[in-house]
Amino acid sequence: MGSIGASTIFLADRVEGGITDQELFQNLPAAITQAKSVVSQVQPDCILTPAYEGGHPDHDAACFISSVLGSHANLPVWESPLYHRKADGSIAIQTFPELTGRERELRTGDSSEESKKEKEKKIDMFHAYRSQGLVLDAFRPEVETFRPLADYDFTRPPLPWKLNYEHWGWNMTGGQVARAFASFLNAEKQER
Repeated sequence: MGSIGASTIFLADRVEGGITDQELFQNLPAAITQAKSVVSQVQPDCILTPAYEGGHPDHDAACFISSVLGSHANLPVWESPLYHRKADGSIAIQTFPELTGRERELRTGDSSEESKKEKEKKIDMFHAYRSQGLVLDAFRPEVETFRPLADYDFTRPPLPWKLNYEHWGWNMTGGQVARAFASFLNAEKQER
């Protein structure tokens, strides 16, 4: 159990040889096999994932994997936005690029003692990931936005404009990530 009372499992640590940052989409069969094993062991009530928003290829892959798991295990999947680029190239934090009308927002940090403790716990969790300091510094710890997983077409990039990781010049495009998802879905369909 993590500090928030939920199980957190890093798939990269469970796949033989590990998975390098930014390469989860290239390791879908092994990651999904491990994720299914975790779901079988933990038997969660639901799955929470980052949104499919083009912020980081591993977040997009986690969303895809969660969608597959939810479908296979008949579990509800919830998503939460982290960061993405808007059409004009500016960065958006903690907002969905497109709304479905099912979004929910929780706020903590009011004057109640319980709310203050929740906010402090979240800040402590943020600081546990020192490598993400620049990204996390822009987050508002008093806000949680989430919704049931949108009906994404994972065979297409999440947004029709230049994605955040393309702006950063990383060694993949949204098209390549979406093709990896399409390839997995096609292979799964062939197995049925």
